[in-house]
Amino acid sequence: MYDIQYTGADGGVFQKFKVNGEGKYTREGNEVNTAIILGTSPRWVKSAEGVGVGVSITTETAFTGTFPAVTFGSIKSTAAVASLNLDNPSIMNTTSFIVPFTPEQLATGYSIRRIDVPIINQAKNKVYIGCNITKANLNAAAIQNATTGVVSWPNLAVGNVDGTVTIVLDYPTFKNPKLIWSTQSKYGNHGYSTMIQHIGDDGHVYQATGSNTTGYQHILRVDKNTDDYDNTYLFDLSKVLMDCRY
Repeated sequence: MYDIQYTGADGGVFQKFKVNGEGKYTREGNEVNTAIILGTSPRWVKSAEGVGVGVSITTETAFTGTFPAVTFGSIKSTAAVASLNLDNPSIMNTTSFIVPFTPEQLATGYSIRRIDVPIINQAKNKVYIGCNITKANLNAAAIQNATTGVVSWPNLAVGNVDGTVTIVLDYPTFKNPKLIWSTQSKYGNHGYSTMIQHIGDDGHVYQATGSNTTGYQHILRVDKNTDDYDNTYLFDLSKVLMDCRY
């Protein structure tokens, strides 16, 4: 059994346990502190056999002026990624990078507030990371946190973005971050620690989104040959369930 503590004094600590029966756990190997790169609230999954990948993200809003007379600039989203050896607990590689939105996207308020469920592809040369992409409502008044003084703008309602987004990195180097965009859906694919990305029998990655306006999920496909969305593919669960009624 594998575990990374989430928040608290030991948040970010990775451990491996042997299960010897009900309530009997023996730690195996080193205790690994991933908080050094991922912070104390990382999200992680077993991303391939023997490999775990942990991720986290932070945002910083740039603006001009003094609250409340402020003008929006952009939101910088900084992601951190670490790979873990699950057989011999240790950190294999780490990276940190600014999410590569275009200048136009940044100016209109795009950011990523959460990343999760990283999966390594069949070829073992890419890792796909699900994203909760948001867009600031720049027509609304800015908000200032009474405790921290941080200035922000409220987000538009879910679905008011150009598409579902995945971060793609080279693996195992974690170099060359890029964003791929689905034109078939506009909902988050970060799963809230539920593993919603899977490699199909055909080698493509199938990815579920959060509930859309129908209340059901979309299932999207990332093509194994292009490492990009196959925007001819959409499995709409709402339509399938409706068809099953007749």
